[in-house]
Amino acid sequence: MPTNITFDPSLVTPWSLDLINEEPYEYPFIAHYKLENKKLTYVAALHSYEMDSGTFRALRHVFETEDVEFAILEGLNNSDGISPDRIVDWANKQRNEGQYKGFETAFAVTLADQRNVPFTGGEPDDIFVSSQLQSKGFSPTDYVFYGCLQQIYQLQENQKISGADPLSEFDGLMRRKTKSLGLAKIPAFSDFATWYFEKNGRPFAFSEIPSEVTAPFENGELFTQRISSAVCGIRDRFVVARVAHAMTQYDSVLVCFGGSHWSTQKRSLEAALGSPNFTKW
Repeated sequence: MPTNITFDPSLVTPWSLDLINEEPYEYPFIAHYKLENKKLTYVAALHSYEMDSGTFRALRHVFETEDVEFAILEGLNNSDGISPDRIVDWANKQRNEGQYKGFETAFAVTLADQRNVPFTGGEPDDIFVSSQLQSKGFSPTDYVFYGCLQQIYQLQENQKISGADPLSEFDGLMRRKTKSLGLAKIPAFSDFATWYFEKNGRPFAFSEIPSEVTAPFENGELFTQRISSAVCGIRDRFVVARVAHAMTQYDSVLVCFGGSHWSTQKRSLEAALGSPNFTKW
């Protein structure tokens, strides 16, 4: 390994609209980094569950044409270890009529498993995120409620709860989030609704969750924007650290995260590996 590769998590940048102007293409695209014998391939994804989408085609291309030795994937906890069987089993059940219900992460897992490429999650545990948030003035309850809000928004954006009872979906998310943090009490939906109104100054409605509500703006007008920015920063610095560790062990590493994460991580990546080449998908 080249001795001059160092990753500086402090170079991770909070998301802002200005970053859009610096992106080489609209998502998805691939950023190719190479320094001596080390190679990092970063799929800046546009989240999708369609097998004919640009993100899926980009992942298929990488696995078919490059000698990937290790993969770091969004949405999976790093603490679950390397290529856990239950994640492989989960991913293999996600395909249905040209779609993957588990989005591009499930597809990447199946591709990695087919080629015996070890993979791991790029996500920190909830307890780690919550402890980091507390140092920034956010409470564990703030994190539970924000996490449920963000996941419900994503599910609705991708039409995954059409026809389902959104309140039931929300209760399930809240139970899982509360359990992952080791909290004794599971809040009721009324507790969330009160929190949302007090923090954002507007009532909550499942039918109307504008994208601005969960946008990660560090100095946003809405409380949920500010906690979103804090959470994204914690996750991005964690990913950069995982990339740094992986590149001490492997010569060719694949990362697949949503494109906005590449945008916020790119200064740290470029400082370590130099300017990338890009491929549009």
